[in-house]
Amino acid sequence: MSGANDNTARSFCTLLVLILSVLHALLSQTVLAQLSQSAAPTALSKKTPSTDGITPVTSTVRRGPVTAQASLSARTVRIGQSVRLELNVSAPSGVELLMPTFGEALGRFTILDFAPATTIEASGKVRATQRYELLMERSGDHRIAPILVEFVDRRSGAKAAPQGEDAYELLTEPLLLTVLKLTDDEAKQALVPPLTALPKRSLVEREPATVAALVVVACVIAVLLLVIWWRWRQRPPSPESAYALAIRRLTMLRAQARGDATELDAFFVELSGLVREYVENRFGLHAPELTTEEFLHTARDNDYLTGIDRDFLGEFLSVADRVKFAGYVPASTNVDAALDAVDAFLHRTATSQQPLSTATPSASTSHA
Repeated sequence: MSGANDNTARSFCTLLVLILSVLHALLSQTVLAQLSQSAAPTALSKKTPSTDGITPVTSTVRRGPVTAQASLSARTVRIGQSVRLELNVSAPSGVELLMPTFGEALGRFTILDFAPATTIEASGKVRATQRYELLMERSGDHRIAPILVEFVDRRSGAKAAPQGEDAYELLTEPLLLTVLKLTDDEAKQALVPPLTALPKRSLVEREPATVAALVVVACVIAVLLLVIWWRWRQRPPSPESAYALAIRRLTMLRAQARGDATELDAFFVELSGLVREYVENRFGLHAPELTTEEFLHTARDNDYLTGIDRDFLGEFLSVADRVKFAGYVPASTNVDAALDAVDAFLHRTATSQQPLSTATPSASTSHA
């Protein structure tokens, strides 16, 4: 029984490991596909600021206490590159700066990035900065229009704004920029590495619903197998049939010592108990507390016991009661005859029409 349990447990574990291996393979395939796609080179180059060594363009203007500086990171760039435009404005403490709104005067250019910042020094001086990253998509000469900066002078004794105006205005100078076309060699390099075939999609990507269904089915099967295996492990051991149990006990009784009256008494207690328990288990009488007379009366009402069987039970149990309660000591030949009669009774009733019952071994008990 233990060997069969171990084999079944190993088979179940092997099946469960196989299911988990399939799931692991599917998930690994998806992860590898994603990694290969992320690592694959792209045909579109990233737009970066020009680093052709072009001289930056800078313009500085001043009005009253406010200074504004507009600058381009390069005077000449290639089409498809980007250029950085910075506007730096400084003013002393007490002057309120009104910086331009996002993208003002830059409507013709594509803005890739925008980063405003304001700092106040220990002296109270204010520095405001706006930084743009502009993508050059058309070749030729370009002009960045003047950028308007406004401010209000709130210092003591100063005039806050011109008569009839809300604030002072300060315009930067226009900035000129040349965007060059790509040469033939540069155009080819822009497409390096060339476009390649799309990577093959994994099964998970092609059929996500199917894979999900397979995973669910595999999990359900694994759970069902686990439940079946658990119930199989928890099942009670197969009980012996009433006949097999009685024959085994009868064989042991044949070898039991019965030399004196005490041993003979114990022998008949065990033998009569064997017969009673066999009849109870074999024919479902369930009468462990009945006296011999009551037990025989119940046995006579059983349709599966023949007249011969009923007569045997009556005669045998009467002799057993005489040994147990009246001190009767039968001859050894009578004891052997009793064993043979019980053996014949077991064989005779084991092949009757009544379906064989099963019974677990139980300690023999003395019956009144």
